[in-house]
Amino acid sequence: LRELIATGDRYGLVVFSDIAYEAFPPQTPAQELEPLLRYFTPLGQARPTVGYPSYSLGNQPFAVNPWTNALTGGTRITSGLRAALAALRRDGIRNGSIVLVSDLDDDYLDVPQLADTFTAIARADVDMRIVGLQPSDEDAALFGALLGGQDRIERAQLPAVRPSRTPGGLPPRIPVALVLAGAVLALLLAANELWSARLWVQPVRRTA
Repeated sequence: LRELIATGDRYGLVVFSDIAYEAFPPQTPAQELEPLLRYFTPLGQARPTVGYPSYSLGNQPFAVNPWTNALTGGTRITSGLRAALAALRRDGIRNGSIVLVSDLDDDYLDVPQLADTFTAIARADVDMRIVGLQPSDEDAALFGALLGGQDRIERAQLPAVRPSRTPGGLPPRIPVALVLAGAVLALLLAANELWSARLWVQPVRRTA
């Protein structure tokens, strides 16, 4: 997010779990993404705002995010990709790109829809980029095949945290913000010729 904000370009943002939500339309100035940073930044020694609870991952507390109630179901990656493509089409964006940021752990019922979705994106001449957040080898292989090669997926490692126990020995609550970061973000790069050139991939040809 900080890298995107620093570009000063224009983007759109779709967040999704089993459903998709357009948080920012295409052509939104990058600076509008800055308020999102707090949801992915540990609170550290800071106390949460009264009436604004926090979640913890290991011993790291994070502020609760506005999608807690709406986006807590399963993961249907096609819902996010289709919402992104629909937004580009609706706003008449040319030379746009879609960046999927996800752990790629898709609902198995959604997998049959992926090939059709990637084909639709390729036919719309929309460039596609995938950043896998510590994906499993199986998931990386699946999405790599859809892009034309597993080497086309950029891999990002999530920061390690020390596990901690909550009273009663229950596992710590996982912040929905980090779930969103790990599995439910799709960034639209709208009308950005520079990034489009950098993110170009070979159009997907439907093989199955």
